[in-house]
Amino acid sequence: PLMDEEVNLLITWLNLVYITIEVLNYLPTTKKDLLESVDDKLRQRYTGLIKEMVDIRSGSTMTLGDLIKRETDKIDDPMQKALDRESVRVIWFSFTVIDEEREFKEPASARPHIPGAFE
Repeated sequence: PLMDEEVNLLITWLNLVYITIEVLNYLPTTKKDLLESVDDKLRQRYTGLIKEMVDIRSGSTMTLGDLIKRETDKIDDPMQKALDRESVRVIWFSFTVIDEEREFKEPASARPHIPGAFE
């Protein structure tokens, strides 16, 4: 069995995944009710950060490392600082998973050039 702290951490990270999906507007409208379970405090705290991370992925001058440093420099507690660093990584990994899922859903239109094939 998991300790209470581990359960709370998993719930937090699941919330962050849902907030990321919400910011990216990736959830089908038929599943929007899943977002109702997201903790409002987490939504308020992380929505802006996730939007900044979207900008970083789009070519912002700020790097992910800069963002993590800026966010964790505000925190005195070493344990909370480590948890926040990992939370940012969960969000970043969520972007990757969503990108890969989008790629998988899109039909492949390009075919390799093989003389005589597909003609």
